[in-house]
Amino acid sequence: MVGNELRGVNVVVVDDDASVRKALLRLLTAFGYCAVAFPSARDFLDSNYADTVPCAILDVELPEMDGLELQQVLVEAGSRCSIIFVTAHDREDARARALGNGAVAYLIKPFDDEELFTILKGVVSREKHSGE
Repeated sequence: MVGNELRGVNVVVVDDDASVRKALLRLLTAFGYCAVAFPSARDFLDSNYADTVPCAILDVELPEMDGLELQQVLVEAGSRCSIIFVTAHDREDARARALGNGAVAYLIKPFDDEELFTILKGVVSREKHSGE
């Protein structure tokens, strides 16, 4: 997808669990966001969204390239994408690395829907102000 097709998407989900991807897409749609999902970091990086999306929700534990490695690739590429991590495995070293590299949040599954919504509102608000 290119051009106008990318313009409406404001959140990307990267999670290898199909049921989590589906649930997050439903939740994001209910919150009023336009979202797409990918099963792997590589699929996301190979898409046109990697250069355009303002926010990504990443699972920490992904096959081949984990969410922390994906974050590092995005940081090194100069991406302005805000990253929210979600994980079922709360590891202090992963949390410290994620937040130290600029993640806006590190949520433990199952997380509170309203907490995610509040974080997303903050991300969108920052995006609007930085674009002015």
